Amino acid sequence: MRMRIPSKCGHIALKGAHVRPSIARVALSPRNAILASLALVMLGLMAQGAAASVAVYNATAAPASPFGMLDRDYTVVPFPLGAATGTSVTLSGGVLSVGPTSTTGYDFLGFSGSAAGFALDHTRTVQVSATLKLDAEMTITGKTNDRAGLGLAFTDDLNRYTEMYINASGVFLNGVGRVRDGSASVPGGGAMTSDYHTYMLQLNNEVVTVFFDGTPVLTGAMFIPPAGDLPTLTNSAAVGDITSNSNSTYDLKNFTIAVTPEPTGVAMAGVAALLVCTRRRRTGTRLIGAIKK
Repeated sequence: MRMRIPSKCGHIALKGAHVRPSIARVALSPRNAILASLALVMLGLMAQGAAASVAVYNATAAPASPFGMLDRDYTVVPFPLGAATGTSVTLSGGVLSVGPTSTTGYDFLGFSGSAAGFALDHTRTVQVSATLKLDAEMTITGKTNDRAGLGLAFTDDLNRYTEMYINASGVFLNGVGRVRDGSASVPGGGAMTSDYHTYMLQLNNEVVTVFFDGTPVLTGAMFIPPAGDLPTLTNSAAVGDITSNSNSTYDLKNFTIAVTPEPTGVAMAGVAALLVCTRRRRTGTRLIGAIKK
């Protein structure tokens, strides 16, 4: 005869004195199953957050390593900028005001991954963002389709490059050959030059996505620039006048570079379990000691 004794872990079957591990089925309440799934999600996110690398420039002080104002030769220019290209750069009230920039040169705020101590790792999620306001920009005749006076760009750990440009009409993303690959008219109505907006380039699973104020508006891919076209630096990023065919005047509040791992297996398992638990009750299993003869 078999006796079943209820316990907090389930039921223990008694048939004798010999103990052997076995699998017994345990009914978990929907509430406990959801809590267990949430715990898995949190553990995964904690592991992911612990490995994140972030560098932020807030315009409350002059740019300092790993950030710096750079000229067309990627040479750091002492703040305030002016000696190399004559560009005016001022700092007041938490805003870095730049311009008009050089039409024939580059004037931008750059980031160095080597100085920051982390790479823009293409196997992770790379996000490069800036909150700024475009005051004015001009691009020379014949280049308006592929260039603008204000841009956001970065080069990953494989020396692959991506760039987006900002003008009064909206934003556009370049692709192979540094030619326009897509554009978006956001937000329209002249708000591009009257309001501050947050622009972000994100690399995730080999896809580049442009975000405008948190909304994805364009997608593209990393590419190798044409030979001799652009002196890219591995693990670097830039915001400002990144082309020798344009100029701009703009006000910048912050510039952020973040590299985070892909969602961990633990977190993904927790999400999957949570979705199942919210749809129907499941029966789990637990290893207990079943006493057999």
